[in-house]
Amino acid sequence: MEGQLTRYLLAAFLLVAMPAAALANVDSDRCYELSADESSPDPAIEACSAAIEMAGLSDKDLAVTHNSRGLAYLAKDDFDSAIKDFDAALKVSPESSAAMMNRGTAYGLKGDHEKAQSDFTAAIQFEPTSGKAYNGRCYTRALMGKLDEARKDCKRAFELDPNEPYTLDSRGFIHFKSGDFRGALKDYDLALQIDPGKVRTLFARGVAKIRLGQREDGEQDLADARYLDPKIDARMAKIGVRP
Repeated sequence: MEGQLTRYLLAAFLLVAMPAAALANVDSDRCYELSADESSPDPAIEACSAAIEMAGLSDKDLAVTHNSRGLAYLAKDDFDSAIKDFDAALKVSPESSAAMMNRGTAYGLKGDHEKAQSDFTAAIQFEPTSGKAYNGRCYTRALMGKLDEARKDCKRAFELDPNEPYTLDSRGFIHFKSGDFRGALKDYDLALQIDPGKVRTLFARGVAKIRLGQREDGEQDLADARYLDPKIDARMAKIGVRP
């Protein structure tokens, strides 16, 4: 399903819009507004492309517009096009932590974890108080098996942004990969209390419950997750989370 992979992984990564006041033309305004709708990215891409082709945008507005179109491409799982737009945004706004984090997310979704880690590290350098950047690197490092480094990043993310469900999910994943299913269950419970709609977290919690011998409750979580996303088993298998 188009865009499903991106939305499912956003339980771990969080995309970031660049700050924008009044943009230079109607198309750039529409581009910025429409890019927030992940369910319908094509109108955003059309508006963003029109704004970019029109010329006359300031460097700031051009960066915002490329970043917005990159987000729309991500919603279509078109990672290469998204990366090109984030590259273009960074070319005119090289210290944009938002565009850097978004490119890191795109690389992560594409499976290039080394580049994702590098981008999240750069984003942290640009914005040292960004819990989102630390969480992005935490989850990326967990995927890479760098669990000790991932724990440090998640700890810092919590210090900057307490009770963030995305970071709770990331830390739960670290516990899961470490074989600490009780720790994973605790974090997944907390994340779902804050945001019950996270399919990825719901599925992972179900698997953790089964590993702890709570089969009936675990199977219910898995059934609920499969109802929301019939392809969730295959998606989670890619990161090693299987019943």
